[in-house]
Amino acid sequence: MDLLSEKDMIASIQHIDNNIDQMAYILQVDLCKLNKSFDSYLASIRRQEKSANENLVKKLIHARHVFTSAKQEIHELTELLEPLKNIKQVNKMVSFSLKNCEELVFIKINSFLGAIANICLGQLKYIRTKYHELLKTIKEKIKILWMDRELAQAIRLILSVNQIQFNKFLQVFKETEVLYADISLSIQNTETEKFHARIVLRMVSNRLPSTEEQRIIHLLFPDWNEEKTMKQIV
Repeated sequence: MDLLSEKDMIASIQHIDNNIDQMAYILQVDLCKLNKSFDSYLASIRRQEKSANENLVKKLIHARHVFTSAKQEIHELTELLEPLKNIKQVNKMVSFSLKNCEELVFIKINSFLGAIANICLGQLKYIRTKYHELLKTIKEKIKILWMDRELAQAIRLILSVNQIQFNKFLQVFKETEVLYADISLSIQNTETEKFHARIVLRMVSNRLPSTEEQRIIHLLFPDWNEEKTMKQIV
């Protein structure tokens, strides 16, 4: 493949940012849809509890607990929005490096774009996995309710946790994965000082502050030691 020019890289990063905005929107839409669905079932349960027989009432109480818990669990989707914003902060740092003259940039960040692309992609893979696992967990709980035909008919229950929004998210993710891969493959391997590499890694690390984000960085770069790096810089 042809190597990307710096102009093409900037355009790719902008495309990635747009995709990240789209992924965030998909998460918010899915949260809204699931909340609305669960509220509808909770309202149906309350109506049925007033006239149901004793056996069905027990099932309805259990179903109410399941949907109440599901409403709390799906709010974990909002926790995935911040990591998406943090990736955009890394992209902003990279774009600044590519756009500005060398004398305005202490470290040539574009020399380490391959590593940065891998870190950002690792964060996105984590977000994708958490999103999918959350939907799968909730769906399995609701599926147990759905298999009870008496209960399902009483509240008109369907398997309300579908993957329509997740599939949209996955499509955008795959496109973003290709963009990051193109950037990574366009980097020429050159001799660079480990000192500079650690500074760049720290700059990226500062923009990905959560425990899980840091865990991903350490997983990708097991030799990364922030305390040691600080001593080297000082």
